Amino acid sequence: MILSVGVDNFKNVKNKSVYVDKTKILENILSKVDGTSFLFCRPRRFGKSLALSMMEYFFDEKKKDDSYLFNDLYIAKNKALLNNHQNKYAVVHLNFKDLISTSFDSLISGINGIVRDAYLENISVYYNLNEFNKIYWNK
Repeated sequence: MILSVGVDNFKNVKNKSVYVDKTKILENILSKVDGTSFLFCRPRRFGKSLALSMMEYFFDEKKKDDSYLFNDLYIAKNKALLNNHQNKYAVVHLNFKDLISTSFDSLISGINGIVRDAYLENISVYYNLNEFNKIYWNK
């Protein structure tokens, strides 16, 4: 097995490398009250991006075909949590890691581009919303 350093895609790491199971964090997050915010503070190279990628693969409804990735992990023991939350949500992934800018205007332009692309990638979610939720989307 390979020890991946700097790889931040959960599926790639899980399939091709040694993965240290951190899925207990999902259980911790889901046991908190609605509206709770989370801050993941760790030094560089401590797996923040990989943890977020793991969460994306767990929650994102577009990644149902990859649900097998969790079969041998801690979270698989909690069947109720799997049934209620795995691949049940629309997930918007914004990655600013590769955004390089030499001025404030180009930074804002780059951020606008990333947000625009995410909007266009997820516009289909809008058509599945009920009328009540469409009001909030349009604000």
